[in-house]
Amino acid sequence: MTEKTLVNPDDAGRFRTNDKVVVTDMVEGDIVFTPPSYKEIPEFIETLCDFFNNDSPNTFIHPIIKGIIVHFMLAYMHPFVDGNGRTARTLFYWYMLKENYKLTEYMSISRVIAKSKSSYEKAFRYTENDGNDMGYFVAYNLRVLETSFQKLREYIQRKQQEKKAASTFMMAGNINYRQAIVLQRLTNEPDTIFTVKDVQELFSVSSMTARKDLSDLVQQGYLEEIAINNVTRGYIMAPLKIPFA
Repeated sequence: MTEKTLVNPDDAGRFRTNDKVVVTDMVEGDIVFTPPSYKEIPEFIETLCDFFNNDSPNTFIHPIIKGIIVHFMLAYMHPFVDGNGRTARTLFYWYMLKENYKLTEYMSISRVIAKSKSSYEKAFRYTENDGNDMGYFVAYNLRVLETSFQKLREYIQRKQQEKKAASTFMMAGNINYRQAIVLQRLTNEPDTIFTVKDVQELFSVSSMTARKDLSDLVQQGYLEEIAINNVTRGYIMAPLKIPFA
């Protein structure tokens, strides 16, 4: 899970072998909580695996709540030397996909958590201070999921609008989808300047493809090429040829 992502490569996937670990507040540096003893890790891992791989015939736990519990338990135990947070979040994603919540794959949960780090840490603190009542952590993560879903919906709507608007430019002929998106964005934001690198990153294409897309639009009269500096060239909307404007 954490191979080639940690400061010390040897820490990837390795359980801690001491109790010299505390989780601190990223802002104030206060200790949020102290994980249980490393001696409990083997039994904990076995129990956790059993919990998320098997359903109790007597007790129903909604899959979303169960996934959040898995997230909490691994982050709370902090079994690994490093990478516990990202492993806990990834396990949540994995469990949601396992339970056929396929939309989760496209939801940026980690980004929302990163923007509300203080609330994330408080959820741990409140849980520990209230007899390990995970209601605080569950409530926080449900809000995160709601926010993530809303952002995904806004992204989909924005892309649908872009595609619809781009189709207008494509009707002019001799324009591919990438070029249509560039023209659509420049029409909506006339002060924008596109570069080859912008097109590369936007569409995940090579420098050669991006450069050809922009050069073709210049040749067709839709864009003008300008000098940003001695090396970089920029592209802006030409003043006249705007199809169906």
